[in-house]
Amino acid sequence: MAFNNSKWALSNIHVTASGEYIPPEAGLQYLKITGASYDEANARYKVELMSLANNAEFTQMYFFSAKGDESFPPKLTNTKQMGIVASLGVALAGENISIPNPDSVVGGVVLADVKLDEYNGKVRPKIWKYESVPKDIVDSFADIEQYYVPEEGDEAAEDAVEETAEEEPAE
Repeated sequence: MAFNNSKWALSNIHVTASGEYIPPEAGLQYLKITGASYDEANARYKVELMSLANNAEFTQMYFFSAKGDESFPPKLTNTKQMGIVASLGVALAGENISIPNPDSVVGGVVLADVKLDEYNGKVRPKIWKYESVPKDIVDSFADIEQYYVPEEGDEAAEDAVEETAEEEPAE
């Protein structure tokens, strides 16, 4: 007989099998995207992250609709939250791609300044902007093809950035 664990109130607590909880730290750090999804019914973009500094795992939720919006699909009015997720796309693609497909970001590595906010007696990490990382970090940790910050003297990367800029249509 197999163990049947049904969903309950504590099913979504993320801890290691040892029971050790590693709290997220504040500050500028490299983060690996371990999961991402979009809930169309609630206009919610979810990003699961792991800090490369201390292996802390945490989730960021970005709500694209106004609180209390009962329409379906919800009206996408929260441009601040959408802008944060768009910065994730810029960090990974090297250019504005709008809101990235959640399936495309998993395995990517970004740089972010993690802030710790206290809310209802709990400390929660918050990220307001994602940024690109250097090539050595991409090579070491990323599981996807992604943009990286060219190092000075990296002519191939600088040429690729220039070509991308040249391809954009003029207004």
